[in-house]
Amino acid sequence: MHINGVNYMEKPPLKYWPIAIGFEIFGAHDWAARIPVSLSAILLCWLVVRMTAWALGERAGLYARLTLG
Repeated sequence: MHINGVNYMEKPPLKYWPIAIGFEIFGAHDWAARIPVSLSAILLCWLVVRMTAWALGERAGLYARLTLG
């Protein structure tokens, strides 16, 4: 990433690459920038629930779902 020709290395690129892909697909809109972040949050919630349910049981998975959501 560059700002006025200067390398800008303080931000992680893996967050901005999906946002750039969203801009390519949907155009430069504010909601298009939020889609990848929202999908990754949903994926994180699903992953935590599944791992908790596998390790500690379905009831703990329900509590993890409520807490993380």
